[in-house]
Amino acid sequence: MSTTAKVLTGIVLFAALALLLSLSGIFADSYNIPPARGADVMYMVESDGPVEISYNNKTNGMDRESWPDSAHQYYDTWSKSFAPWPDGARPYIAAQSQADGDRRVVVRIFCDGVLAQRSESHGPYTIATATAHCR
Repeated sequence: MSTTAKVLTGIVLFAALALLLSLSGIFADSYNIPPARGADVMYMVESDGPVEISYNNKTNGMDRESWPDSAHQYYDTWSKSFAPWPDGARPYIAAQSQADGDRRVVVRIFCDGVLAQRSESHGPYTIATATAHCR
């Protein structure tokens, strides 16, 4: 093998080694990238009377609350936030009036501060439900 061929082979091998080391650094860094953050989810309920609220939590289980609870003696907006919401879990909320007469119940789901779903219902013991898909 000539001297020129040896030099060219050395240059090619050095370039290939440098490329492999560079790529291995890129691939190693890709394992250290944190997973994509899920959306921030917020549920809201408005009612002119007491309601029973059921909602999907961030572990895909269901939680249940009564509103107003013992700490609140007035009817106001109930809300619950989850940040970040995990991918694959689906936000769902249902609120049922716990009173007779013409009642109004409104449920909303916000994804990253943007209204994703809204539902409204009227009547005695009425129920409003909403399901959304956040990212």
